[in-house]
Order: sequence, then structure tokens, then C-alpha cells
Amino acid sequence: MTTRLLIEMGLDTVEMVMEVESTFGIAIPDADAAKLTTVGALYDYVSGQIAPHTVVAAYGPYAGELWELYLDVLEREIGIRRVALRPEARFVQDLGMD
Repeated sequence: MTTRLLIEMGLDTVEMVMEVESTFGIAIPDADAAKLTTVGALYDYVSGQIAPHTVVAAYGPYAGELWELYLDVLEREIGIRRVALRPEARFVQDLGMD
């Protein structure tokens, strides 16, 4: 991650993205990371990198083992209770991250 991204996203968000990258064994380019402003957008990116051809189950994209692991990472890394980690929740405006 570059200094530019730190300025755009804030330390909390950059650290969260780095933890997501580490946990899932992916790299998220700075330009992409800066656009992933919601819980759902980041998850969609991660799931697209890990399982790009996975068919979404009838219960929707935000369920299943990958979603639960993703929520575990976010909850642990940013200290926000799972109930607040809705797909539409914005990291800065709704969850108070910098």
C-alpha cells in the first residue's frame, strides 16, 4: 500500500484491507482498494478473486462459509460487532473508520 492510499483511506481502513489480503491470500491494488467503500463491495471483490466462477446460492451472495470468514476478519480487525457489518454499511460514514 502506498502513502497516497493511506491519505485517501485512513490507517484503520488500510490495516483492515491488509488483513483481508493476508487472510484470503490476495492482493488488492491501491486503485481498487480506494473504491471499496462498503462491507459488501469489499466482500464482492474478495469473493471475485477467490471464487470468480462460483454460482450464488438461493440465499444470496452474503451468506455461507466465505461470508462468515470475511465477517470474522472484519469483526476482529476493526472491533465492530457483526450485526453492524451489513453489506451496505460504509466503512467511514457508517462504521466510523478513518
